[in-house]
Amino acid sequence: LVLIGCFIVLISIFAILWSSLFKAYPIEGKKQMLSITSGETYSGFIDRLAKENKIHFPIVLKLYQKFMIHDSMKAGVYEIEQGMSVRQVLEMLSDADNAQMNRVLVIEGTTFKQLITALKNDKNVKNTILDLPDDQLMKALGIPYHHPEGLFAPNTYFFGKGETDKKILTDLYHRQM
Repeated sequence: LVLIGCFIVLISIFAILWSSLFKAYPIEGKKQMLSITSGETYSGFIDRLAKENKIHFPIVLKLYQKFMIHDSMKAGVYEIEQGMSVRQVLEMLSDADNAQMNRVLVIEGTTFKQLITALKNDKNVKNTILDLPDDQLMKALGIPYHHPEGLFAPNTYFFGKGETDKKILTDLYHRQM
């Protein structure tokens, strides 16, 4: 009788693990893009999935993340393919190299100096003109103004990894004008 009880408990644990970690991540179609914003946490992400009824037993996923994934979520846009497990998606989100697109955030009130610093610090942006003085940088961008403040539209943008600083700044300028 004890053996049967242990067997039932083991089967139940296996079922819970399988239905949370190894269940296919729910997507529509063969591929879907998943956007992770800066500062988003695994706990919040898992809670959101649970609230949307996309996963069961969020505590199992949180424990798995705590003990098996030793890094934070990285902002970016990730491509989720049909058949990927929830566990695979969680692991993928801890490595920004898996992101398909790079997210550039320009908050209302961001100074030009802050924008340049953010682009310089973003390893996914190819630095070609950021070290130029402002007046030379504006000339390199083909912008007919001497002072850059207020010329770059605040918003959230997505660019391919390795995009040049010149292309990014040019796009932000044209969206503002």
